[in-house]
Amino acid sequence: MPKCFNLPRYVAENWPDYAPDSEVGNNFVWISIGDPEPNFVFTPCYLDSVPNLKLSFLDWPESLDGMETMSMRDAYDIVDFILKYPDKNLLVNCAAGVSRSGSICQYCQDFLGYEWSGHCKEFALPRPEFIERMAYQYNRYFKRKEFDRPSKSV
Repeated sequence: MPKCFNLPRYVAENWPDYAPDSEVGNNFVWISIGDPEPNFVFTPCYLDSVPNLKLSFLDWPESLDGMETMSMRDAYDIVDFILKYPDKNLLVNCAAGVSRSGSICQYCQDFLGYEWSGHCKEFALPRPEFIERMAYQYNRYFKRKEFDRPSKSV
């Protein structure tokens, strides 16, 4: 059973210092979530050889004043990425390692059978809205094998 881990940005930035003591091993993929500002998504250069997905959205349940939250397209991309690597452990980082990354880990645990591990789990505050969007996309596009991608504006 693969494991998922939610991480704050400072752990991601110092991954070589944490990696030897982690349960992750070498069999992992990475999702990095940043705020929708230029160059804010973080994936360190030493992870260039690791399959990764970089996204930008805010940690709010709904978009406000033009600031974007997790869109249906983001949810699709997350589920699509995870399903491409079913036997790999999943690392997910966001700024604090609490809501955005916690939501993805909660989704993986509840819907895809991942074991959610790591010390950051106890601090996670998953957003139900984000989990619902990922579950909707899975049921709509992957469970039924309909692979039409939603537009970014959805």
